[in-house]
This record gives sequence, C-alpha cells and structure tokens, in this order.
Amino acid sequence: MNESKEYLRKLFNTTLRINRYSQNDIFDYTRSLIEKHFDFDQETKLKLSNLISQGFTSNPRRVIHFLNNLKTEMNVYEKLEEEPKMLTRNVLFIAKILIIKNEWNELYNLISYDLRLLKTLEKNHSQKIDLLKYNLPDLSYDKNSMVNFSSEGNFQLKLPSEALDFFRLTRNIKSNIEEHYFRLKPTNNYFNNQLIKPYEKLIKFIDSNNFSIKDIVSVFERELHNHIIRRKSIDIGGIDILKNGILLCCNNASFENLRSVIDPYLKQLTTTSIM
Repeated sequence: MNESKEYLRKLFNTTLRINRYSQNDIFDYTRSLIEKHFDFDQETKLKLSNLISQGFTSNPRRVIHFLNNLKTEMNVYEKLEEEPKMLTRNVLFIAKILIIKNEWNELYNLISYDLRLLKTLEKNHSQKIDLLKYNLPDLSYDKNSMVNFSSEGNFQLKLPSEALDFFRLTRNIKSNIEEHYFRLKPTNNYFNNQLIKPYEKLIKFIDSNNFSIKDIVSVFERELHNHIIRRKSIDIGGIDILKNGILLCCNNASFENLRSVIDPYLKQLTTTSIM
C-alpha cells in the first residue's frame, strides 16, 4: 500500500482531499433537482428531499439515478392506475418503497410476498423479526442473506443498522394503499405463480393480502390466457389454474364473474385428451 502511494506521489505534485458529503449537502442538492424536474407542491418537495437524503447519504450520483427511477415509476403508475389516482398522489410512499427496493432488494421482495411485513417494520424497530407467521416462499439460509436460522428453529429477518435507521426515521410515511401499489406493480409476478399452487395455499395467500375480487379475476384471466393460449400448456399449469378457479367459484358466491372467465377454457378442454 505504501509503495502504491509513493508511486502516485511521483506522478502528482499536489494532493487534494475532498471531504465526505454531509446529509445537509445531499438535502440541498436533492432539493435543487426536485425543484427543477418535478411539479409537486412545496411541502411535498421538502419532504421528498428529506426522505431521499435519509436514504442516500454519501453519493450525489445515486440521487440522480434514484430521481430518474422515481419519475419513471410515477409515469408507469399514471398509465396503469384508474381514477382516483391514489398512488400518483402519494409520491412519498412510492419514494419510500423505491428506496427499500434500491437499497435492500431482498427485503423488498419479502415485503411483496406478504404486505403485513411492511406494517411490522413500520411499527417494530427491532433488528430481528420472526418470519414464521408471514406467507413467504420457501426460505433457505445463506450467509449473505438478511434471513437467518434462529436457535428456536425459525427463520428470522435480521436487518442491517442502516435499514433500521431508515424505517425509524420514515415511520410516519405510511399509507393504506400498499396492496394497491404491489397489485399494480408490473414486475411483481408472485401472485401469478400462486395460481398453480394447491388450493389451500392459494386461499391463504389471497386472505393475507386483501386482494379485491376484481383483481383476483383479472389475474386468473391473464394467466389462463398465458398458459392455455400463448404457451399451449394446458397440462402443465393450465389445468391447475382452472381447478383452483373452479374451487373458488364453488366455495364463494362472490366469484360469479370468474365463472364467465373459466367457462370458455373448460369447453376447450372437452376436446383434449386430458379430459
């Protein structure tokens, strides 16, 4: 190390040391960018600047990248969302979730599986959270993962100190539209994958996430089309989605609209060797 420094001294006659950016520096820089590129009211601009400076405390370039992502995210939801525009009017919540996604992607994925975890993180600023009660995919231990295997034999979420500080400082940025956010999220395919699971697991997933009947029917319609029409895979996945749809219709009168989605595929199945 000393040799490398000595070599650099031979190349350069002057050493200029740059101080680390303070949070105030990041705040002022972020606010100037938001003033220039976003059309929010002044209160929202101030709160958004403060939120972002809490999430990115050392690198101004990451602020630029984040604001570009935020603008893209807002444009996507503007197109996807019907009136009333609940999400696009709640930019602070979208920014908070986007910071979680950028900084702790593993945590973001766990939250998208079971939104109750987000509410727990907002209320309980504990470094370790037992994951047993949450509806998560099959977990496995990895030394580089936030998920650890506890001495009690359960999986635990162990948050880094930076994440703890973030949730503590942003505890008042809450929303009752979490389900709406993840339901509209184009990249969140976990619900799609649940349709081919055993019926009991599917029901548990639906009950824990508060999806509306309209959303559930929409996912069934999309995935039936994907499996049976696009992929021609009636016997690999398609038949399981149909079976779960039929059980939903039989066990819950509220899913009458789902029957009209399923019926054309049932008629198609009568001409296949599967039936």
